[in-house]
Amino acid sequence: MAAEQELGAVVGRFESDNRRRRRIFAVAVPVGGVVAALTGLWFVVLAGRGGSPSLVLLPCLACGLALGALAVGIQQAWLSRTRPDEAFTLHEGGFVHSYAGKSLAISWDEIVKIANEGRDNALYRVLGADVRYRVKLRSAVGGRRVVMITGITEDALRLGGTVQHAVHHGTRPKPEAP
Repeated sequence: MAAEQELGAVVGRFESDNRRRRRIFAVAVPVGGVVAALTGLWFVVLAGRGGSPSLVLLPCLACGLALGALAVGIQQAWLSRTRPDEAFTLHEGGFVHSYAGKSLAISWDEIVKIANEGRDNALYRVLGADVRYRVKLRSAVGGRRVVMITGITEDALRLGGTVQHAVHHGTRPKPEAP
């Protein structure tokens, strides 16, 4: 693990939007819970009638989506609670991921792989999953082998793209001139 001062000059700071995480929780959990319960009842009623399997497909799909929304909402609430001040500080020689009083300094050579696993569609944009860079580390840093940069972080696409370019092409980001 690199020390923060070894990473060189600061290029930029990218903060995560905890208010957005709480808004996702406030909408996804109640809506997901109600829709899951209603579609579960719908499934029970249709299955009790002995209908064809194709009749129960729609409530099963709706229930699956609702349970997914419920899970995402709970995850965002947990992240909001455990990472209230999450931020990424981009340096010439790497980046620092800080949250809850911890700072993990990661140099470019400590990164084995980085890929954007996000999907750019309306639902994923609302949930902050349109940008989802998975940064895999060579060895555990602060007990973690993976760091995630998601759409919840301001300008996540630029941050992740800069990290990806630095790792794959060996070019260090430079601070912008005033």
